Amino acid sequence: MASTRSRPPIRSRALPALAIAASAAAAQPVDPSIVAVWPSDAVIRSILDSSMRAELGALIAIDSNGVRFLDDIGRPRTVGWERLLAITTPEGIESFRPALDPDVRVDLNDGRRWIGTLARESADEVIVDLAWGGRVRASLEEVASIERLEGGADVVPPSAPSGGDDVLEMSNGDRLRGFLVAFGPRVEFETDSGVVEVGRERVVSVRLAAEPAEPLGPRVWLSDGSVVNASPAGAAPGTGAPDGLGFLWSLGAAGSGGQPVSWELDAVEAYTPEVSSLTALATIRLDGFTLPSERRWSEPPEVDDPRAVPIGLADIRVPGPMSLRWTLPSASVRLVLQVEADPAVVGPWTDSVVTAAIETVDGMLEVGSVRVTSGDPGQTIDASLPGDGGPGRVLVVTIDSGEYGPVQDAVILRRGALLNTN
Repeated sequence: MASTRSRPPIRSRALPALAIAASAAAAQPVDPSIVAVWPSDAVIRSILDSSMRAELGALIAIDSNGVRFLDDIGRPRTVGWERLLAITTPEGIESFRPALDPDVRVDLNDGRRWIGTLARESADEVIVDLAWGGRVRASLEEVASIERLEGGADVVPPSAPSGGDDVLEMSNGDRLRGFLVAFGPRVEFETDSGVVEVGRERVVSVRLAAEPAEPLGPRVWLSDGSVVNASPAGAAPGTGAPDGLGFLWSLGAAGSGGQPVSWELDAVEAYTPEVSSLTALATIRLDGFTLPSERRWSEPPEVDDPRAVPIGLADIRVPGPMSLRWTLPSASVRLVLQVEADPAVVGPWTDSVVTAAIETVDGMLEVGSVRVTSGDPGQTIDASLPGDGGPGRVLVVTIDSGEYGPVQDAVILRRGALLNTN
């Protein structure tokens, strides 16, 4: 069985970046008094515009004009495509999850994730019928892992294999290292001892040593955990648009004429017209952290797995005073970061100052600072980033103790987001 997949050289693998953002407004639970102005069956989302301003609304339609919704006092509003950055699901809003029984999960090397059923037999590409509807396909070159599901899909994908080899796990517990040649009705896997051929029904998972790819294009996060490139294509037939009950999406890049598929608005947890326009801080590798001179030791900061969050907006938990450093993407021009006192330790002695600064060859420039106390435990840093989007910039976030010292000063950096130039 021939394969067009070429063996890559041994190289290190980084986590694929799931690029997305939201402002602090999107992080707040929805006020019941606001919900009262919307229909009882409203699909509530946060609409993020190009200024990184988020507004809660009840979706009416996603159509050629943009995103139409009722705002918090019931007025009809529209954010046009030229101003839309993303649609996200606010905290506390539960999306409808279908009663489906998918049998496979496929993770791609650019952050897409397909949950559904393996479709027609193919050796050189993976074809999946999505649980929410629609058929997607990818070459083996694009695949990071394939996992057979039993009892539902885990949100977090398997970790990447080490050592530059693909890893195949069998139903009898055997594990092979080597190179996946073909993934059809018969799976061909090349090892040091030769090519092993087994029936696909005996394979539990395959993890490929694939090079991570840059996320590009329009992206949708569905409520069953799937992450798909798709663009709105208009109202679905028979839905009585603009009631928002069902809208057509075109699988693939905008304007590509991809396969149309109808998804209910409630199935869409998040959407961005161009995934590369936003980067979640949690998806950038933390370069390191330093402690103030008076602190000899501390637990390290903890970054939640962004792959487990519908749009990658994972929390960064900082246990006390320290400075954290990230090398910024060259295209990043703005930072939005919510700072919150850790609810697990907040108390009367909570008092800290959190500062964001940009370090370049010319020195350090502070771009934002907030104070977090027990009486005011949540603040937001919203700042333009100097350097004209050039390379070599480092974001430094410093947590300093207030007047009570390093007591109850743990903070959580929530939904850190970077706006990128095109």
